[in-house]
Amino acid sequence: MKNWLLFIALTIVLTGVSCTEKIHTPGVPGSSSFAQTLPDFSLNDPNGNTFTKESISKDGIVLVVTAPILKNKSAQKKWNKYLLKAKAGSKAKLAFLEDMQPSLFKGAAIKGMKKDYQFGKEPLLLIDNGGEIRRALKVPKKKTVVLVYDRDGKLVHLEAGKPSVQAAETMWEKVKDKYSIKPIK
Repeated sequence: MKNWLLFIALTIVLTGVSCTEKIHTPGVPGSSSFAQTLPDFSLNDPNGNTFTKESISKDGIVLVVTAPILKNKSAQKKWNKYLLKAKAGSKAKLAFLEDMQPSLFKGAAIKGMKKDYQFGKEPLLLIDNGGEIRRALKVPKKKTVVLVYDRDGKLVHLEAGKPSVQAAETMWEKVKDKYSIKPIK
């Protein structure tokens, strides 16, 4: 009997954990835990060029918030691939916000980013040295989360699950070029 109770308890726990990793869509509970408006920022890319909220979000932004740690590397690469492939001419920007705070080897991480980064090509790579912007966005530390903000800086979609082609296509639909989308309630 104890074994069955333990089995049922573990099943409930595992089901709860796996549900938190699924894709979040507008209207799904949990979206309110993230920043509903894009905070002001002034961040550099790996080459030292400065970007502000105003300079890159006027047509909407798909913002992949992540940390340059090995555990996130696969998700970063997949989101990059899927989002670029699905973009199809959208004027909205694709940007990776790299939270450098949890990185044990910041110098090596920035050196690697600088080597792979091409200024003027998407995705834009923004360095969040102390994690201030990640915290303002309310993204958990060491997690990869994709936040979609419309041209008014309102959160219209988020993805906290595993990267997929379908999710990437959905995100670009949320930042239509001709009008603003209603924010998540």
